[in-house]
Amino acid sequence: QEYLEEMNSMISNKDIYNTLDTLDKTFKLNDFASSYNLYSVLQAVIDSQFLDPFYTKNFGAFMINDLNYSPERKDGLIYLKYSFYAVKAMELIANFLSLGSITDLYFSDLGFDRNALATYIVRNIIETPTELYFEVDYSDSVELALENLYYSIYILDALSQFSLDVIKIDNFVNNNLNYSNIKNLYYCYKISEILELDIVFDIDQTHSLIQSIYSEFYNEFYLTSERAILEQEAFLWVCEMAKNDKVRINARFSESTTLGSSNTFSVDIVNLIFSDFGQYTTVKLESVQLGTIVFD
Repeated sequence: QEYLEEMNSMISNKDIYNTLDTLDKTFKLNDFASSYNLYSVLQAVIDSQFLDPFYTKNFGAFMINDLNYSPERKDGLIYLKYSFYAVKAMELIANFLSLGSITDLYFSDLGFDRNALATYIVRNIIETPTELYFEVDYSDSVELALENLYYSIYILDALSQFSLDVIKIDNFVNNNLNYSNIKNLYYCYKISEILELDIVFDIDQTHSLIQSIYSEFYNEFYLTSERAILEQEAFLWVCEMAKNDKVRINARFSESTTLGSSNTFSVDIVNLIFSDFGQYTTVKLESVQLGTIVFD
């Protein structure tokens, strides 16, 4: 319900993307498209871009939707996540309708100004000698900074205009990684994933966090290990990391053994979320000399 009462808006670009994404993943988007005009949905998303040249700070960003407000009021209701979900929605519709890239002339003809959006992001990037992040003037939350940094990277990459200093981004992520906050962990993971950074996450601390924030009473996750605020999106974050994070194999065995003696192998298979992959996981040792040995 964030900003819902103030904007009197029931449909946002985030709602549009999440709805279409769910329909796509459940193989129902074709049915939806037969009843609703996706070209009109696409145009509505594009029309939510804020392109009033008198408001330079937020010129090029997207609003929650195409609000029928004064330019001054629109300017005060700009948040980067609206641009992220607008881009995601445009990409999804473009892919489904085979419209090509959102950087193509077709989207420009519909009114999408990709250069204005990219300029809006770069204009609000703060770059120090060692770090880089997206600046907002309404919060000093580290988690929001990580979230917005991920949005910035994704959008610029989608627009084929990403040129930010990856080393400074890596520094910002490593300097602000916090194993007591699931939102912090998730966006550090997402930034590491999209830029293919070599961030070494502490598996023990991530597993400890997941255990500490889950509530069996509510069947929900808390935002932090302090267990003060329930975060409904945390379930989606945890599921995504569990599904997509690469498997890590920790094998323990003797480096050498004498002829005729035995060598005991112990293998742990984990990722950021899972410490146990259950009974359906098969671990095998494949060796030219020993053949294939299936671990219990």
